[in-house]
Amino acid sequence: MPKFKVHELWPKPIFDSEIPVKQQWIDFAHNCEYERVFADNAEYTIDKYVLNKLPDLKKLILEQVNIFTTNYLKVVDAEFYFLNSWINKHYPKDWAQDHMHENSILSGVYYLNTPKDAGGIVFVKGYGEQEIFPMALTPKVSEYNYVTSKEMTFQVNQGKLVIFPSNLMHRVEENKSDKNRYSLAFNLYCRGHFGHKEGQLSL
Repeated sequence: MPKFKVHELWPKPIFDSEIPVKQQWIDFAHNCEYERVFADNAEYTIDKYVLNKLPDLKKLILEQVNIFTTNYLKVVDAEFYFLNSWINKHYPKDWAQDHMHENSILSGVYYLNTPKDAGGIVFVKGYGEQEIFPMALTPKVSEYNYVTSKEMTFQVNQGKLVIFPSNLMHRVEENKSDKNRYSLAFNLYCRGHFGHKEGQLSL
């Protein structure tokens, strides 16, 4: 077989990192007040700015955000900041349906407590995304990869931090353990100087 390369252009980047969990963060999550979400498949904190009460964790997550945006994406003249943050509490059999995050640029989730079989996060290729094959003709494949797959599941563990574009569709698998799963979700926006010439914008 002749040598060849395949260039996968314009991918959706998902940042995957680790921050060791402190027991005080878990205790904080256990002591928060929660309310049931509208879909009745999980609970989240009434307080939607919980990172303001966890300044050490907030700083550590922001450091990782800067590694992603500055070191990897090479963003200049702009900074990312937290819009909101909340803790999700998934009881056994709880889950989350396909959704995106509105009015933000990047979103993320930090896993505080993930029992065995508590479920992963699934990223879904959006409708209308550029496809190698049109919906009118979708061949069978012997093995899925980043080009041909319609969705990808990330297995999670305590301390994992995942950051992704807010417009990337995702869902949370069912918690099949007999314990509660706790994760901290957040949204980020960007301020600074953008564009050039007639396309300049300052926020």
